Amino acid sequence: MRRPSTLAIALSIPLVLAACAPTERPAATQGASEHSMASGAAELSAAQVTLLDLAFDAASAFPLNPHLKNRSRAQERVALANVSYGRLDVATEQARQIENWRRGLVYGKVAAARARAGAGELVDSLMQQALGVARELEEAKDQIWRRDRVLASVAEAQLAQGQVQEASAMAAGLEASSLAAVEIERVRLLEGDQARAYLESADAVLETGTFDQVRGVLLALAELYAGAGADAELLTAIEARIGADGGKIARGVQLEVLQAFGEAALGHGDLEKALAFAQQAWDLYGQVDWPPDTRIPLMAHLGALRARAGDETGLSSLRAAEMTYEEELKLIVDIDRADVLGAVARAWHDLGEEGEVERVLLAALEAGTQNPNARPRCDDLVATCLLLVELGLEPSEAFLARAQEIRAGLVEPW
Repeated sequence: MRRPSTLAIALSIPLVLAACAPTERPAATQGASEHSMASGAAELSAAQVTLLDLAFDAASAFPLNPHLKNRSRAQERVALANVSYGRLDVATEQARQIENWRRGLVYGKVAAARARAGAGELVDSLMQQALGVARELEEAKDQIWRRDRVLASVAEAQLAQGQVQEASAMAAGLEASSLAAVEIERVRLLEGDQARAYLESADAVLETGTFDQVRGVLLALAELYAGAGADAELLTAIEARIGADGGKIARGVQLEVLQAFGEAALGHGDLEKALAFAQQAWDLYGQVDWPPDTRIPLMAHLGALRARAGDETGLSSLRAAEMTYEEELKLIVDIDRADVLGAVARAWHDLGEEGEVERVLLAALEAGTQNPNARPRCDDLVATCLLLVELGLEPSEAFLARAQEIRAGLVEPW
């Protein structure tokens, strides 16, 4: 028997149900995340648009047979990036070109973005298209988690529209691993007593929930923490839940949660609290002998987080991460090197060092060309192009030219 999802538990509280419809708050303040509707299409330069289009073109170069999964996954990444920049018509067209279940997930994400933006006239149609894909998966008896991820994206859109009861019904019975985004969408709508009621429901999940449920709740609590602002009582109550999972989650997820709380504290301007979270994460990081492809990104991000919180030694950790990459390069599989450098570039961006960011991303482009097969080269090209745009950089002529050259070289063998 499946446990009820946190969403279903939380939405069973009548007070919260009645109070959290988005119609009570202006559409512009409904808590779209920094990666969701944060940038309109007009904020992208022509060069950035070119890079996004190049990334989708590269993703679509995968032969359908035998690379349907790789192709669809890469196409989905680009389409969801376009959702985050408000290029919703582009993302919808790209979804139509995805030839597996990920098409439905993108439809659901576009529907949620349109709902947050107040463009409700197309939301129902997009949700119906997503539901159509879910029905196909059901009829084909495909792996249930795929159907659940599509249905979770529809529940996310329903919440963004204020359809709380419908979202609760949609989420009931879904695998918990599919519901993290829904849970976060849920808490964005909560304020004051609603948030406190949510904490009570979260306690039950932290005590008895599965790994996926606990992870989802802790990340949702970080989102709630980020939006709590100056509500000192609520902030304290949320902080008390950190570590209340009884050791159910792995260290990697604990680090993910602590970093999310550290970022939220920085958002509040509370450097002391941010440093406390960052130091707690750093201490936890030191308890494990991580492989280099995990250790280097953690060193970089935690170093940048500590530096932003006022710890001068954080910058040394970031520089040490780059030195470690050079020293242990041969221990990192070539298909992972671009991802490792991408994490380092993100850390430099967090510190506002844009010159360092492009330097590292150019190195990431080159690192992604080392495998003789086109499949990993294509994945790395897509990821690096998307990251440069996500970080708000204007690609240099050298970067664009090299990216186009790599795209042209994506030929057999795959």
